[in-house]
Order: sequence, then C-alpha cells, then structure tokens
Amino acid sequence: MHWTRSGELMIIIILGGLGTLAGPLLGAIAFLLLEEFLPVLLGSLAPAYAENWMILFGPLLIMVVLFGRGGLSGMIGRWYVARNAAGKGADRR
Repeated sequence: MHWTRSGELMIIIILGGLGTLAGPLLGAIAFLLLEEFLPVLLGSLAPAYAENWMILFGPLLIMVVLFGRGGLSGMIGRWYVARNAAGKGADRR
C-alpha cells in the first residue's frame, strides 16, 4: 500500500470521528463525495486548479478537527440531541 492511501484512510477516520462504528463510515462517504465534487467546483471557479482539489479539502479538514469535536459523527450526534431537546422544550409549553 502506498503511503498516500494510508494517509487517505487516516483522513477518513479523522473526518468521520473516532470511537464509533458510524464515524469512519460517515468519513468514507464524505471523503468520496468531496473527492468527486470538489474538482468540479474548483474547475468551474478556477479551471487551472481542477486537479488540485486538496487545496479546498485541507482547510475543510482543519475546520472539522478544530470545531467538530468527534468528527462528523460527533457533530451529527450533537445536532440530534439539540434538536430533540428543543422539541421536548416546545412540548412542555
């Protein structure tokens, strides 16, 4: 296995979130979608950089690491809890 493939696996795990079974699965889905659609987006904005989609992916990954505690699975879990708490609070009135 080439080192870049190992790096992609680490990125997928970090992006999805550690400690859950759903985290790496969500990370793989997100990584594959970004790998497909970022070149298209970048190609429409700056055609010379269409192959360099990692230019946009790097800052996105940094944002998830800094602000998305637990990766995508953690963010989805916190959103779900907050949504349910807001719904239960509205029912009490």
